[in-house]
Amino acid sequence: MPELAEVEITRRQLLHWWQGKSAQDVEVLDDKLLSESSLEHLEALSSTLEDITRRGKYLVLCFEDGLFGVLHLRMTGRIAPSTDAKLKYTRFSVQMRDDFWICFEDSRRLGTLTLTDEDPLTHHPRLKTMGPEPHDIKDGHELKTLLGTTKRRLKDALLDQNIIAGVGNIAISELFFDVGIHPEVRAHEVSLDKLDLLVEAMPPYFDALIDAQPVDVPMEYINQGGDVENPFVVYDHEGEECPKCKSDTIARLTFGGRSTYYCPTCQPV
Repeated sequence: MPELAEVEITRRQLLHWWQGKSAQDVEVLDDKLLSESSLEHLEALSSTLEDITRRGKYLVLCFEDGLFGVLHLRMTGRIAPSTDAKLKYTRFSVQMRDDFWICFEDSRRLGTLTLTDEDPLTHHPRLKTMGPEPHDIKDGHELKTLLGTTKRRLKDALLDQNIIAGVGNIAISELFFDVGIHPEVRAHEVSLDKLDLLVEAMPPYFDALIDAQPVDVPMEYINQGGDVENPFVVYDHEGEECPKCKSDTIARLTFGGRSTYYCPTCQPV
């Protein structure tokens, strides 16, 4: 499921296939994808794509003539190259050259594409209130300031995109395991030393996932089944031996319908 790393990979893939080119053809196959206001700017998808920026889990596609697209992958959205404009779950596709399409697949139909002539970084209601990127947070003191006086679980606070942008549920499991934070701990209870470790661990965690994915190979998500190898250390490894202490097994807790995986020994309360 797409979090910061997967969205950044998607940004790089789209640039690899689309930057500096205009689409020969556009197919919008799902009426739910675009709002009425976006339909007024549908020509953007046939314009030359100049650049793409990422903000949290959103992609901002910058087209010529001051047009923009805001793509949010949600739970199952992904980009796939194809010789066919209509894969099983395709919601829209653009043709780059003969027999080569870029398809946006989304089995749960939750992803959104907004087309606009206003700069999303200053006008989009979600983007303009988003917190800093993990790579831009200097230390635990800055993170503590961002958290403020909240007494929510640290996990819930970090999932709040107004506090920090792009961090998702899987990343929380992996990062908390890495630095030894229990998933139930409250934000105001975490020591500054632990917050320092968390801030230090975030950039290399995301960078490793991003660098491991070839730019010209479509992503596969482990929550979609199939033979996808689990790339994570503790996420979805319930009942398996802890790879760190070797004396306990990975356990699972559920908050708000989301599963968190942890080692009771390495991440004490």
